[in-house]
Amino acid sequence: MPLLTCPVPQLSGCKDTARRVIRLSQLPLVSHETLGSLRPTDIQGTIAFNNVSFCYHDNIPVLDGIDLSIPSHKPPLLITGSSGSGKSTLFKLLLRLYHSPSGTITLDGIPVCEIEVKYLREIVAIVPASPGLFDGLSVSENIAYGSGSWGCSPEAVYNAAKLAGIHDFIASLPEGYDTVLNRGGDGSGSGGCSLSGGQAQRVAIARAIVRKPKVLLLDEPCSALDVESEKVLGESLRRLAAEEGMTIVIVTHGNVGETGGGQLGRRVTVSGGKIVEMEL
Repeated sequence: MPLLTCPVPQLSGCKDTARRVIRLSQLPLVSHETLGSLRPTDIQGTIAFNNVSFCYHDNIPVLDGIDLSIPSHKPPLLITGSSGSGKSTLFKLLLRLYHSPSGTITLDGIPVCEIEVKYLREIVAIVPASPGLFDGLSVSENIAYGSGSWGCSPEAVYNAAKLAGIHDFIASLPEGYDTVLNRGGDGSGSGGCSLSGGQAQRVAIARAIVRKPKVLLLDEPCSALDVESEKVLGESLRRLAAEEGMTIVIVTHGNVGETGGGQLGRRVTVSGGKIVEMEL
């Protein structure tokens, strides 16, 4: 009899697909993101985490009774801790990417769960560790994208770039703000203009601040920077907080170089889901 062969890789792939389909079919019909309708005006940017605990689906605690007050109109705050300590989860909960079943998170004393999600994410901007820039668009278009559907003027783009400390570099490009970006499929750049990690990070920061948020969150902003770029970024963030009254919170693992984020002066250290040290 002919030997029956079993396409094990195909069967394994089918099982994974079936699990995903079943998981999707079991999702609730109503999302926590549909809750909340407030659009408060005159937000100053004071953030407070009150006895916040959180677990992901594996029921392993990520945050355990976090109490943290971040007042507005202060220098940037650095939240440090090793990978898995829970620091990035604070950002996700503040932006309501997840719902916190324990404790409260407030913005100017208003529970974020009562604020309309779309509006919340307009006044609270985040720059991820690996910011995505759009190939085939100019530097100006990449920055202006952050303003949303209402658009923004060239002057607003230039001002955001200056506040992010990237204006002089953009102005030195062959076509200035009209220079088309192309980072290539592997991020190395092929055709067009490619940017270093630090330059891309500052363009992403300019894209975030062009909408004039009240709160700016940065996740690992120095991960791709050399010492000099880190220093420039630290100076830009201090200027942003001072001149624009923006509440700026940075999360990073380990220590940030003393030339950059290390001179921010305000620091919270998180370990095992708890705050273990504060320098405010």
